Amino acid sequence: MATNTQNNTSSAISAALIDEQNLLSLLAPYTLAPTGTGPLAPENPAINALAEATGTVVAQLVPSNNSGVSGEAILHLDRAAGRVSLDVIASGLTPGQIHPQHIHGFDNDAPSLLPNITLDADRDGFVEDPEGAPVVAPALLSGTVSGAVTDVEISTDFPSADANGNLRFHQDYQFNLADPNQAAIFENLEQRLAGREFQIHGLAVAAGEGAGTGNEVDGSDGYKIALPVANGIFLPLAAVEQSVADLSETYRFYNATSQDHFFTNSAAERDQLLLGASGYRYEGVAWETPADGLGTVDVFRFYDTQNGTHFYTASTTERDQLLASAPSFHLEGVAFQAYADPAVAGTGAETVERFYNTGSGAHTFTADPGEIAAIRGGQAGANWVDEGQAFTVHAPLSELHA
Repeated sequence: MATNTQNNTSSAISAALIDEQNLLSLLAPYTLAPTGTGPLAPENPAINALAEATGTVVAQLVPSNNSGVSGEAILHLDRAAGRVSLDVIASGLTPGQIHPQHIHGFDNDAPSLLPNITLDADRDGFVEDPEGAPVVAPALLSGTVSGAVTDVEISTDFPSADANGNLRFHQDYQFNLADPNQAAIFENLEQRLAGREFQIHGLAVAAGEGAGTGNEVDGSDGYKIALPVANGIFLPLAAVEQSVADLSETYRFYNATSQDHFFTNSAAERDQLLLGASGYRYEGVAWETPADGLGTVDVFRFYDTQNGTHFYTASTTERDQLLASAPSFHLEGVAFQAYADPAVAGTGAETVERFYNTGSGAHTFTADPGEIAAIRGGQAGANWVDEGQAFTVHAPLSELHA
């Protein structure tokens, strides 16, 4: 009977690990290997901790200070053993440099928040550590290479990015609960994992940036080891799974006659266009959109009877202007949802660019970097004007999983 119980427990752990791997493979361009031998995951992602973890949270990392850094941080806390396990997978870092990393949090019940440019008090274009501190909160635990339990902010005991700017990191932090300082750190983490923040530092800046200001970016060029480059809020694994489960595919069609790009997340509308003689050619899944809820905005769809094209906007001001002054634009309702804050979409966030053709009057919308570059470069024909960012969506899960 004991053997059967042990086997059942082992199966449950394996199933949990598979679920976590499947989830993370959808959210970021990497894979986790259960044996630790995968080409992109040379270090074991805390598999043993999964068996005993009484808390598991995931932070989807978003870039800070225009760093381009993205990735995931996974935190496991085992109360009985007094141990915390940290796994970090990140890309876009400064190659070959040390990147300090920390778990942040307030002593009270207030959650940490992602910093934004409104916190740039010295107006140098960067949100430096002191400027972001009021929302990020103090460091609770440093992600040291040695496994030392400390909240030190800067030292050489942090991991370095490889030659391609990638970081694959795992470490277990065994707390000595008889030590008052270590016990205080563990107790703070134990009280609440969700709502804590993970932050990575280290960015190379050009000469002249921040000249005349008093923080780290002060006009001198070089590597600024304390400058934040990525942040993410820790959420329970179930909450992250739910955010992915709530995504819907948005289908893209093209009509060569009118130059109209048509987008819908309605399977019925998709099938109607596929089966009917509509003149629209199916071009696949453009992106994924979230379910209607907190942190989302409506994207409105208009049909222009003058040229037979569709127009999309997440701006209620623009919607109202069209209704008041553009009689050929007919509101067809809410097409789909978009993210009010790109950080909510995590590593899968995509910004849709809007283009206008001054010749045909058609608009086109795309989040594909190659297509954006082609339109800007004239390869898609003449008369296209870039009207800027339209709204934020999630990349197709099929692409992230590939």
